[in-house]
Amino acid sequence: MRSRNIFVIVVLVLLVFVSGCAGNARTEEGDVNFRTGSQGLEMRLLDGNPPYIVYEHDILPISVELFNRGTSPIWDAELYITGFDPNIINNNLGSYPPGNLPSYGTPYPFTIDEAKNQFNREGGYEILEFNSGEISFANVQGLTTYEIPLVVYACYLYETLASTKICVDPEPHRTYSDKPCITQDASFGGGQGAPVSVSHVNVVNMRDSIRLTFTINNVGGGTIIDPYAYFDGKCPTGFSPADIDVVYMDYAKLGTMVMTDCTPNGRIKLNNGFGRVSCTAPIGGTTAFTTPVEVKLGYAYKDYIRKNIQIRGYD
Repeated sequence: MRSRNIFVIVVLVLLVFVSGCAGNARTEEGDVNFRTGSQGLEMRLLDGNPPYIVYEHDILPISVELFNRGTSPIWDAELYITGFDPNIINNNLGSYPPGNLPSYGTPYPFTIDEAKNQFNREGGYEILEFNSGEISFANVQGLTTYEIPLVVYACYLYETLASTKICVDPEPHRTYSDKPCITQDASFGGGQGAPVSVSHVNVVNMRDSIRLTFTINNVGGGTIIDPYAYFDGKCPTGFSPADIDVVYMDYAKLGTMVMTDCTPNGRIKLNNGFGRVSCTAPIGGTTAFTTPVEVKLGYAYKDYIRKNIQIRGYD
């Protein structure tokens, strides 16, 4: 009986050891399905920074958590803190501690190089800490409370890389039961780790060519911005309707071939969050085959968060 118990213990120890090794191997290998989700930048105000109520002669602390939830680095990003009168809430360099708020209407630049990848499912993280100088109502007669709709905007550049596979058939008019594949539309999945998504592709096979029509969606909840307008210094609220919902297709690839005959070519204007682009390419051969399709998009994006704050004065 004792030998049997020892044998059982040895077997259990071996099972635990093997399971641990398998888990480590999986971690080292990484997650190949990391291009999922519909977020780029996520912003949060730290709990209590700012608080809901602040008193005169105190400072206003503002801590912004920044998460890169997507698969592209966040480049040339700008943060704006708005919603308050800078004559009342400012850096007040005569106070201690002095404030370090960005000048009203002036961006605070930041980047988050780390993004979600096969070894990092969480993406990048940054925390920005600001505070005003001492708040004073001395120059505002009769003011006892001051309500602030504090709004934090962020504008940034981002990319979407989407891929799927389709069936290419050089002889779509011929039907036989043992064709390697059948031409049909294909989905790119629910998101590619970015706020702009390529949702699906419509495939039309002709005798010597193929036409692919890609559907593009704004899935992130923010605003897509034409990057050229972004570099004109219009963030956060200076964009015109022509600047909104504009993405650029860097390329569309069928297998290893870059598709150059596309309409529209480069600049794509979305309508109500949806856009389409069609590309045509020649095909050769005599039998159907599967091949990957890859699309890369570039754009600027704007997000914001809001918190109502009350500043109470002393009678």
